[in-house]
Amino acid sequence: MPLVFQRSVAVLRPRSGQVASRFLFHAIQSEGFQAQLARATNQSSQAGVYLGKLKNLCIPLVPLVEQQRIAAILDQADALRAKRRAALAQLDALAQSIFLDMFGDPATNPMGWPRRSLADVFDIARGGSPRPIDDFITDSPDGINWVMIGDATDSGGKFITRTKKRIKPEGARRSRAVKPGDFLLTNSMSFGRPYIMKTSGCIHDGWLVLSPRAGAIETEYFYTLLGSAAMYAEFVRLAPGATVKNLNIDLVRGVTVPVAPLELQKKYASLVAEIDEVRGRSLASLARMDDLFGSLQTRAFSGTLALIPS
Repeated sequence: MPLVFQRSVAVLRPRSGQVASRFLFHAIQSEGFQAQLARATNQSSQAGVYLGKLKNLCIPLVPLVEQQRIAAILDQADALRAKRRAALAQLDALAQSIFLDMFGDPATNPMGWPRRSLADVFDIARGGSPRPIDDFITDSPDGINWVMIGDATDSGGKFITRTKKRIKPEGARRSRAVKPGDFLLTNSMSFGRPYIMKTSGCIHDGWLVLSPRAGAIETEYFYTLLGSAAMYAEFVRLAPGATVKNLNIDLVRGVTVPVAPLELQKKYASLVAEIDEVRGRSLASLARMDDLFGSLQTRAFSGTLALIPS
């Protein structure tokens, strides 16, 4: 299929008989090539690589038949990772499906659950950012966890269990403390996405924290509710900004949600716990596959990958 590219995209077209396309694909993603790419990158407000520098980057060029064997091995390993990621996505969809079956669509509330404002269920506050933040980041063991979006991604996208950075106590006093069981909502980036705290720390002003009031909720019920398409649509409808949406405390406090009986919430939570157990095993398996793939990739492009002759 013919395609047209803009100037910021470089096209690498393998020369027939010299480079196998799948081998080139994996070579470009290898640690060695990415290190070359980082060194060649123009460090400016909009980082990029000039075409002249890109042409000078190198890949290990083994005979074509060897390239095809290496690519086949890496493709097979990558396919296993893709299947595991697809299985994880299905588990996430399963929890949503069970929620809709038990409670109905939050947008229409077909079961007639009483509606309550989020302010009735949570204490809601915005994070705080001491500035300049680099003056408050520390490696000291008495530092306090400094929660960033990347910490949620590293933890699998639901719970925040650890942080990459810590903040000095004097910086924490200018921020907002959070504790296990709190919900975090992104108020701009990944707009409205909920996360559950599994550790304590402090949050910057790109987060909102929703702290459950005692005995009011079951965490899993509200995690699914806050992450539902209906809730996202409501946040989008109410949030100011034409292109870049932002949540604020008053907006979130005023949103109303259907609240099912607590016993039914707990039943749903027990089902999600079973799903999460499977999900945890799948995440661990995916991590092992990622490690294996990285090892295969390193060996493949360092010439130490043993290949079985056909």
